[in-house]
Amino acid sequence: MSSDPPQIPFRHTGKVPNPQAEDRPLEADDLLFYIGETSMPMTAFMRRHGLFMDTDGLHFDLTQFGAIRTLADKVISEHESGRLDGVWKELDLSGDEDADYDGGYILTALAALDLLYGAQR
Repeated sequence: MSSDPPQIPFRHTGKVPNPQAEDRPLEADDLLFYIGETSMPMTAFMRRHGLFMDTDGLHFDLTQFGAIRTLADKVISEHESGRLDGVWKELDLSGDEDADYDGGYILTALAALDLLYGAQR
């Protein structure tokens, strides 16, 4: 039986440096970075779906992760295909950083939160 910690998937475009060091586990600061570096439209979308930070801490609604995950996947898919006329236009995204910040980093944060709190459902 392996005692290795569970791995959290991360889809990274390779264009923007990964803020998570590869020689250590994911930390709370990483999650806050991933969630806090999104575009304003993505931030508003996540807030409407219960994922946001304020002075009371991090708030999230596990039941809404599917909607957020779908949008983040679309951000990445459109970027990879070069067809930036859907969610990229809706979210006013413009470059490689947006694919990471509004795509891969959000998926990583969702996976980590689901891993930590999803089993409690």
